[in-house]
Amino acid sequence: ERSKGRKRYWRAREEGMEWSIDTDDPGLIEANRALGAELIAEYSRWLSRWYAETPDWDRRWRAAAEGLDQWFELTPDELRSLADDVRAVLARYESRRTRRDDTERSVVLFHAFPERRDAA
Repeated sequence: ERSKGRKRYWRAREEGMEWSIDTDDPGLIEANRALGAELIAEYSRWLSRWYAETPDWDRRWRAAAEGLDQWFELTPDELRSLADDVRAVLARYESRRTRRDDTERSVVLFHAFPERRDAA
């Protein structure tokens, strides 16, 4: 249903990538699983590099960096709302993609997804 013409449901951009898996198409669901595996590996490299290089960064950068994980009991609508709220916050920084003297490229990773109770 989603493969009409040249329309794609993922988008690679210089500043990052975004995607949605709002489909019942088994092929697209499998493609999302494969993409997820690649992203896990890439995110792992980014995080490993950060933690390995942390001592080399100035204290101000170390203090500004954040590691966070939390869980909530949410409905699908609440989960979507949470993701939309985070996107709105990130949108406030859209103009901050140009290199300036006092900046470093800063990576923000965000995933919001359900977890089966027996997996926790």
